[in-house]
Parts: sequence; structure tokens; C-alpha cells
Amino acid sequence: MAGNFDDSSCKSSEEYGGGKHKHRHHKHRPKPPRPPPRPPARPKCEQGWYTSYRPQGIWCLRIFYIAINIILFASAALYIPIFISIRKLGALPSIIEFKPHKYVLYQTMAVVSSKIVRFHGYSL
Repeated sequence: MAGNFDDSSCKSSEEYGGGKHKHRHHKHRPKPPRPPPRPPARPKCEQGWYTSYRPQGIWCLRIFYIAINIILFASAALYIPIFISIRKLGALPSIIEFKPHKYVLYQTMAVVSSKIVRFHGYSL
């Protein structure tokens, strides 16, 4: 079964504007969605202070104290091999007489106890 394709049933493109397709464009395209609003700027500490954001609030730490604490903990870590070498040389008369292991122990205890007292003072 063939269709009827006479000239009267077909509409030419000329009836629709003469061979050229004319498109109607929208003058106003929908705007893209806006990004969510920025959260307010987080408060910062003064210059020379390190800002630490904690659940309890903002903590301002002096950078100088952070550097000092790093040095103190590094020196305390170095006391461990010193203490081990002193123990290995424990039979020497100078070790027996001057007891350097006690000096290292007392110095380590002084550093740790001063840090505990200072840390406890800040947490009140």
C-alpha cells in the first residue's frame, strides 16, 4: 500500500518562510541557580597568634610558644638515647661518681612538670 504523494498533500518549505528556517529565540533564558550563600567569615586572632578552631571555641596560641614547645619535646626525645648510653657505661668510675643519669632524669622531670603546670593553668 503506497501513500498518496501528490503536490496538494505536501506542504513545501516555502509556505513556512521560504526554505530558510526561522527560529524564535527566547529573549530571557532562565537564570542558572545561584550558589549557596557563603558562610560568615570566621574570626581570627591578632597577628602573631595562631588561630585554632575547636568545638569549645576559638583558641589563640602564640607562635613563639609553639616553637618553644617543639624544641622542648625534641630535646626530651633526645634524652632517651643519652640515658641508654649512660646505662651502658654504668661501670665507669666517672658515671658512678657523678651520676649523670640522675641529672638527665631530673632535667626531664623538670621540663615535663613545668609543661603540665602551664597546660593545667591554661585549661582553667
